[in-house]
Amino acid sequence: MNRILIFCTDKYVGLYRLPDSLLTAGFQVFVLSPAGAPVLRSSAVEGYHLLSSLQPGRQFVHRTSRDLAQAISDFHINFIVPGDELAVALMQRVYRLDGENFPNQDLIRHSLGGTAAHGITYSKVYINSIATRLNIDMPKKFKLDGLNPADFPVVLKKAVGHGGDGVLICTNEKELKNGSKNRNFCKPSIIKKLARELLGRNTTWLLDADETFIEEFLPGLGTVTAGVAFEGEVKAMFTCKKVEINDTGHAVSVKHIEAEEAEASTRKLLGELKFTGLFDIDFIVCDDKSYFIELNPRPSPICAIGHFFGVDLCKALAGLDPKCEKTLDIVELYDTFKPS
Repeated sequence: MNRILIFCTDKYVGLYRLPDSLLTAGFQVFVLSPAGAPVLRSSAVEGYHLLSSLQPGRQFVHRTSRDLAQAISDFHINFIVPGDELAVALMQRVYRLDGENFPNQDLIRHSLGGTAAHGITYSKVYINSIATRLNIDMPKKFKLDGLNPADFPVVLKKAVGHGGDGVLICTNEKELKNGSKNRNFCKPSIIKKLARELLGRNTTWLLDADETFIEEFLPGLGTVTAGVAFEGEVKAMFTCKKVEINDTGHAVSVKHIEAEEAEASTRKLLGELKFTGLFDIDFIVCDDKSYFIELNPRPSPICAIGHFFGVDLCKALAGLDPKCEKTLDIVELYDTFKPS
């Protein structure tokens, strides 16, 4: 596994340190992305293809599948890292619906593990259903007609979304109802269409026609557990707390911490999913208990900084010993991610 493809459908800035970390771990790094994606700025990228279509719709799905097949062939890829939830969705669709018409179907299975064939890892509601079955602690879930004034504030979330684009804190019923009707919050998306295509429109766990769900707001410490797994076996992981966040809730700086409960929940969830790849999981620590918030089934900026904390996730992805010398306790994420 030495020729790796980072496949992303957007221009997420948090990926541009990943190629350097992969190169250090011994990979030859290739990229399939939109033009102008920050990941392309890294000198660690040996070759790249640009996506031929960025317009929503059926042509996007078909053209992107074709682009993916071409990149795999041209660069002789033997592992794919999806860089965002839409990339995960497209890979799952290719594996399940395109079948033998898509070359290198086995490569998709190898890169996603059991999640290639089962479930929808980019659906918060699907993952919540698995976590509930495994008795993993989570915030309470509400139905709109079952809320009392004492239940507020609550969190309105998109059931299927990506890039942190679907979270709204509501302090009263009026804000909640307005949020539920907000077209910018609930607008149709390609990723939603792919979820419906895979599962059919009458699935029971995409709530409210796969639009939104309501969750208890827990005040507490935000933490992230990042790692790498193969077929559900976690090979390496570490946890950090969010020291500073921006106005969208994304971490700006993080501090390495010990988190046995969160990491035990992580092993349990990914083992059930038979997950393969880089990941991170958000938790909230409230009253000394870690509550599962969501799984990000793709790398985040934190996945590329583990070597500062003594756990190199990219080396674990390469099958190497991830242990290394810890050099920092707190990392400023986006100072760390300056393109080379």
